[in-house]
Amino acid sequence: MYAYMSQPKHQLETFKSWAGKSSDISYYLNSHHVDFHEWAVGHNSKPVSVIASCAKGVATEVLGTDCEDSITLLVQWQNLDENKNIIKGSVGTAVYTSSWVAPKSDVHSQQRFFYQGQKGEVNIDQAHRGYNMSSDSGGYASVNPLFMKYTPCDGKFVGQLGTYIYLCVIFSCVSVLIHRSIN
Repeated sequence: MYAYMSQPKHQLETFKSWAGKSSDISYYLNSHHVDFHEWAVGHNSKPVSVIASCAKGVATEVLGTDCEDSITLLVQWQNLDENKNIIKGSVGTAVYTSSWVAPKSDVHSQQRFFYQGQKGEVNIDQAHRGYNMSSDSGGYASVNPLFMKYTPCDGKFVGQLGTYIYLCVIFSCVSVLIHRSIN
Protein backbone atom coordinates (compact mmCIF):
# COMPACT_ATOMS: atom_id res chain seq x y z
CA MET A 1 0.00 0.00 0.00
CA TYR A 2 1.20 3.47 -0.82
CA ALA A 3 -0.94 6.38 0.33
CA TYR A 4 -0.36 10.10 -0.23
CA MET A 5 -2.46 13.00 0.99
CA SER A 6 -1.58 16.69 0.95
CA GLN A 7 -3.00 20.07 1.83
CA PRO A 8 -1.87 23.26 0.06
CA LYS A 9 0.66 25.36 2.00
CA HIS A 10 -1.65 28.39 2.10
CA GLN A 11 -3.75 26.32 4.56
CA LEU A 12 -0.97 26.64 7.16
CA GLU A 13 -2.40 30.07 8.04
CA THR A 14 -5.74 28.37 8.77
CA PHE A 15 -4.03 25.72 10.94
CA LYS A 16 -1.71 28.22 12.69
CA SER A 17 -3.41 27.97 16.09
CA TRP A 18 -2.65 24.24 16.46
CA ALA A 19 -0.25 23.07 13.72
CA GLY A 20 3.08 22.01 15.19
CA LYS A 21 1.76 22.56 18.73
CA SER A 22 -1.04 20.14 19.54
CA SER A 23 -0.81 18.06 16.36
CA ASP A 24 1.39 17.33 13.38
CA ILE A 25 0.66 16.52 9.74
CA SER A 26 1.03 12.78 10.32
CA TYR A 27 -1.59 12.75 13.08
CA TYR A 28 -3.80 15.05 11.01
CA LEU A 29 -3.68 13.08 7.73
CA ASN A 30 -1.67 9.82 7.98
CA SER A 31 -4.03 8.54 10.68
CA HIS A 32 -6.72 8.37 7.99
CA HIS A 33 -4.40 6.37 5.70
CA VAL A 34 -3.65 3.77 8.36
CA ASP A 35 -7.30 3.56 9.42
CA PHE A 36 -8.45 3.11 5.80
CA HIS A 37 -5.77 0.47 5.19
CA GLU A 38 -6.72 -1.52 8.27
CA TRP A 39 -10.40 -1.34 7.32
CA ALA A 40 -9.66 -2.26 3.69
CA VAL A 41 -7.69 -5.41 4.56
CA GLY A 42 -10.53 -6.57 6.79
CA HIS A 43 -8.39 -6.92 9.91
CA ASN A 44 -6.46 -9.73 8.21
CA SER A 45 -3.14 -8.17 9.14
CA LYS A 46 -1.65 -6.05 11.88
CA PRO A 47 1.14 -3.46 11.97
CA VAL A 48 4.30 -4.79 13.63
CA SER A 49 6.88 -2.04 12.99
CA VAL A 50 6.90 1.65 12.08
CA ILE A 51 9.69 3.92 10.85
CA ALA A 52 8.95 7.63 10.42
CA SER A 53 10.84 10.30 8.52
CA CYS A 54 10.11 13.96 7.90
CA ALA A 55 10.98 17.03 5.84
CA LYS A 56 11.12 20.49 7.43
CA GLY A 57 11.47 24.11 6.39
CA VAL A 58 8.34 25.72 4.97
CA ALA A 59 5.95 25.08 7.88
CA THR A 60 8.52 26.20 10.44
CA GLU A 61 8.95 29.48 8.59
CA VAL A 62 5.21 30.10 8.14
CA LEU A 63 4.18 29.06 11.65
CA GLY A 64 7.16 30.45 13.55
CA THR A 65 7.55 27.16 15.43
CA ASP A 66 9.40 23.90 14.77
CA CYS A 67 7.06 21.89 12.55
CA GLU A 68 7.33 19.18 9.91
CA ASP A 69 6.34 19.90 6.28
CA SER A 70 5.80 16.26 5.37
CA ILE A 71 5.92 13.00 7.30
CA THR A 72 6.33 9.56 5.76
CA LEU A 73 5.64 6.35 7.65
CA LEU A 74 7.05 2.99 6.59
CA VAL A 75 4.95 0.28 8.23
CA GLN A 76 5.42 -3.47 8.12
CA TRP A 77 2.19 -5.46 8.37
CA GLN A 78 2.06 -9.09 9.53
CA ASN A 79 -0.61 -11.13 7.72
CA LEU A 80 -3.04 -13.20 9.78
CA ASP A 81 -5.12 -16.27 8.96
CA GLU A 82 -8.89 -16.48 9.42
CA ASN A 83 -8.35 -17.30 13.14
CA LYS A 84 -6.15 -14.21 13.55
CA ASN A 85 -2.98 -16.32 13.90
CA ILE A 86 0.25 -15.07 12.36
CA ILE A 87 1.05 -16.50 8.93
CA LYS A 88 4.79 -17.09 9.26
CA GLY A 89 6.79 -15.39 6.50
CA SER A 90 3.75 -13.53 5.11
CA VAL A 91 4.22 -9.78 5.54
CA GLY A 92 3.30 -6.61 3.71
CA THR A 93 4.80 -3.15 3.56
CA ALA A 94 2.95 0.15 3.48
CA VAL A 95 4.17 3.70 2.95
CA TYR A 96 1.98 6.60 4.08
CA THR A 97 2.98 10.18 3.24
CA SER A 98 1.19 13.35 4.30
CA SER A 99 2.13 16.96 3.66
CA TRP A 100 0.72 20.40 4.27
CA VAL A 101 3.14 22.35 2.11
CA ALA A 102 1.91 21.35 -1.35
CA PRO A 103 1.45 24.06 -3.99
CA LYS A 104 -2.01 25.07 -5.16
CA SER A 105 -3.31 22.55 -7.66
CA ASP A 106 -6.46 21.58 -9.48
CA VAL A 107 -7.99 20.15 -6.26
CA HIS A 108 -7.85 21.22 -2.62
CA SER A 109 -6.39 17.98 -1.31
CA GLN A 110 -4.38 15.45 -3.29
CA GLN A 111 -5.34 11.94 -2.20
CA ARG A 112 -3.91 8.84 -3.83
CA PHE A 113 -3.75 5.21 -2.82
CA PHE A 114 -2.01 2.31 -4.48
CA TYR A 115 -2.38 -1.27 -3.30
CA GLN A 116 -0.61 -4.29 -4.73
CA GLY A 117 -1.79 -7.68 -3.49
CA GLN A 118 -0.81 -11.23 -4.33
CA LYS A 119 -3.28 -11.45 -7.23
CA GLY A 120 -3.64 -7.87 -8.44
CA GLU A 121 -3.52 -4.17 -7.73
CA VAL A 122 -5.76 -1.13 -7.30
CA ASN A 123 -4.77 2.48 -8.06
CA ILE A 124 -7.11 5.10 -6.55
CA ASP A 125 -7.03 8.83 -7.26
CA GLN A 126 -9.66 10.05 -4.84
CA ALA A 127 -9.03 13.72 -5.65
CA HIS A 128 -10.05 13.09 -9.26
CA ARG A 129 -12.68 10.47 -8.39
CA GLY A 130 -11.29 7.61 -10.39
CA TYR A 131 -9.56 4.30 -10.01
CA ASN A 132 -8.20 1.44 -12.05
CA MET A 133 -7.25 -2.08 -11.25
CA SER A 134 -5.64 -5.13 -12.71
CA SER A 135 -5.68 -8.71 -11.57
CA ASP A 136 -4.24 -12.03 -12.62
CA SER A 137 -7.72 -13.29 -13.47
CA GLY A 138 -9.37 -10.19 -14.93
CA GLY A 139 -6.62 -8.13 -16.52
CA TYR A 140 -6.78 -4.31 -16.54
CA ALA A 141 -9.91 -2.23 -15.99
CA SER A 142 -10.50 1.49 -15.53
CA VAL A 143 -13.44 1.20 -13.19
CA ASN A 144 -15.82 4.19 -13.15
CA PRO A 145 -13.21 6.82 -14.04
CA LEU A 146 -13.90 10.28 -12.65
CA PHE A 147 -17.52 9.50 -11.64
CA MET A 148 -18.54 11.39 -14.75
CA LYS A 149 -21.55 10.69 -16.86
CA TYR A 150 -21.14 12.76 -20.00
CA THR A 151 -24.78 12.78 -20.97
CA PRO A 152 -27.47 14.47 -18.89
CA CYS A 153 -30.37 12.61 -17.29
CA ASP A 154 -33.58 14.67 -17.09
CA GLY A 155 -31.54 17.72 -18.13
CA LYS A 156 -28.94 17.39 -15.36
CA PHE A 157 -25.53 15.79 -15.04
CA VAL A 158 -24.81 13.27 -12.26
CA GLY A 159 -23.09 15.82 -9.99
CA GLN A 160 -26.14 18.06 -10.11
CA LEU A 161 -28.44 15.44 -8.62
CA GLY A 162 -27.15 15.75 -5.03
CA THR A 163 -25.46 12.35 -5.18
CA TYR A 164 -21.82 13.40 -4.88
CA ILE A 165 -21.34 12.24 -1.25
CA TYR A 166 -23.26 9.05 -1.96
CA LEU A 167 -21.00 8.31 -4.92
CA CYS A 168 -17.86 8.94 -2.84
CA VAL A 169 -19.04 6.45 -0.21
CA ILE A 170 -19.91 3.90 -2.89
CA PHE A 171 -16.52 4.53 -4.54
CA SER A 172 -14.70 3.75 -1.29
CA CYS A 173 -16.74 0.62 -0.58
CA VAL A 174 -16.32 -0.75 -4.10
CA SER A 175 -12.57 -0.11 -3.90
CA VAL A 176 -12.38 -2.14 -0.69
CA LEU A 177 -14.37 -4.99 -2.17
CA ILE A 178 -12.08 -5.02 -5.20
CA HIS A 179 -9.03 -4.96 -2.95
CA ARG A 180 -10.30 -7.89 -0.92
CA SER A 181 -10.93 -9.88 -4.08
CA ILE A 182 -7.33 -9.42 -5.33
CA ASN A 183 -5.57 -9.96 -2.01
